[in-house]
Amino acid sequence: DLCAHAVSRGSKHCRSCDKCVAHFDHHCRWLNNCVGSKNYAPFFLLLCSTLTLTVAQLCAGAYLTHWAVTEKDEADALLRSSRYPTKINRNHFL
Repeated sequence: DLCAHAVSRGSKHCRSCDKCVAHFDHHCRWLNNCVGSKNYAPFFLLLCSTLTLTVAQLCAGAYLTHWAVTEKDEADALLRSSRYPTKINRNHFL
């Protein structure tokens, strides 16, 4: 018995943070937190939001790449505009 106080039957001790956690799953080193019964929902929400944002970023990148390839004149005009004062063109990205 590692903990000084009474714990529930399904608790396990986490060596990383030195705490007893109810229904301990694992210690997440990226969050520096134990995943257990009290934070399954926030952890699952973190995973879902990360997946959603990753898919959204991939879709936006695919759309912009498709646009730059199919609308060459517009892409070159945008890059030559005063919003982008450097001497780059569409070929730098493709």
